[in-house]
Amino acid sequence: MHGQTDFDTRDPFQLQRLADELPDGDGDDEPLDSQHALPSYKPLSRDDSYLSAETFDIELFLQSRSYTSLPDLRTELRDYLATLKEELVQLINDDYEAFISLSTDLRGEGTRLQRLKWPLADLKSQTLVRASQNAPHNHLWTIVHVSRSPSKS
Repeated sequence: MHGQTDFDTRDPFQLQRLADELPDGDGDDEPLDSQHALPSYKPLSRDDSYLSAETFDIELFLQSRSYTSLPDLRTELRDYLATLKEELVQLINDDYEAFISLSTDLRGEGTRLQRLKWPLADLKSQTLVRASQNAPHNHLWTIVHVSRSPSKS
């Protein structure tokens, strides 16, 4: 062991020196710089700025998840998709009764609306004729609109 000191033989990796250089962790030392700080895990959600953006930018999204391996990201995205599907089913189930009730309540309304169509068309044409009598300069406009109203045949 030529050229090695007594310290090197007892601690060949100089672990003691490295340990002495580390902060104590009692809060008195300076915080670690941001390059050495661990990334904070933020689960995917509708509040995620990358997922709720007007246009989805895959590069920015992947950069924001650069600390996640691709298999882990795939798992995370699949879990999030499952969560979204569950929420969608819950929303449908919550409003299903009201939706069915609405469609049942509207059954037969088409016939009633058709019966109102002709009286409303007559009322419209009468109004347009009266407007043309009160304002002769609008005569051409009235003729065009009256001719477009549904006929009674």
